[in-house]
Amino acid sequence: MVSGKFPVGVMKYLTWPQTLWIDRLTCTHHLWTMPLFIYASNNQLGMDSFKLSVCVVTIKVCLSRWFTPHCIQAFKSKDDGGSGAAEAKSDPQIYRYLNVNLCHELWRDITFSF
Repeated sequence: MVSGKFPVGVMKYLTWPQTLWIDRLTCTHHLWTMPLFIYASNNQLGMDSFKLSVCVVTIKVCLSRWFTPHCIQAFKSKDDGGSGAAEAKSDPQIYRYLNVNLCHELWRDITFSF
């Protein structure tokens, strides 16, 4: 992250020009939550914790897919004539990309497939 190179690509969205500063700030929870949970549990996390984690992540991805659209219009379009609407959906000046929990697709920077 410090060098700006991401071998897998799952964090490369932080370098995209359309990524807002608040997204960069809030993503830091990935760095401190797991060490905090391990410390709080006094290193007693067992297999039951892993099973619960799998269930919670699965539910979160499903709910994110259900409740979160792929993108939303965050700013007014300069072109109100309706032409080029399909191209405008990829314009970060107008639309906000909301791929919460990777529920719609893998980031475009991830080079491997399942």
